[in-house]
Amino acid sequence: MSYPDLPGPCSPLPGDLLFLHTRDEPRMAAVSRIFSGVHGFVINHVAMCVEEGELIEAVPPLVRQVALTDFLQKAHLDEQGQPRVLVCRVKGMEHHNINIAVGRIFQHIGKPYNETYMPSEDEWFCSSLVQDAWYHGNNGEHVFPQTPLEFRDPATGEIMPFWEEYYEERGLAVPQGLPGSHPALISRSPNLTVVGCFGVFELKE
Repeated sequence: MSYPDLPGPCSPLPGDLLFLHTRDEPRMAAVSRIFSGVHGFVINHVAMCVEEGELIEAVPPLVRQVALTDFLQKAHLDEQGQPRVLVCRVKGMEHHNINIAVGRIFQHIGKPYNETYMPSEDEWFCSSLVQDAWYHGNNGEHVFPQTPLEFRDPATGEIMPFWEEYYEERGLAVPQGLPGSHPALISRSPNLTVVGCFGVFELKE
């Protein structure tokens, strides 16, 4: 199924969030199984625009700045060969709020990727990074409140074998229910509005 009735491609502005479904990779495939994004879309990654054609994202092994053109190449393609990337804007923010959020996310460039997804102020994964940036951009109030970490298969209610093995390799218990975030849930926030879409998205089954 597809959902074609969305704004077309646009030039993201500083502070905008870009959501996508990355190309197949076991960890990201497991992430995308848990929650559906806005409109039921498959979403497992998010980055923030910081200047024209430039984004900041958290990907292994660290937080980095990346060109929009390179970011688009990571996305699944639609039937016409276009990358599926959704552009969303935080509602009601003034220039000074945007500048603070952008300045905050720049401070994290080069910091390690958070492979455990547990709460941390020194390591970051994609959704925790934008969550933190907009917390500071919104005067210390959450635009995207924390949500419990979830590792259960929606079909069975059991922890997915992938995550059991993932955390066992790291000598950790699966952090089910700890405070966290998920890119698909952030995309569903009432504090966002969709301003553009590259490609035609698929609906999560």
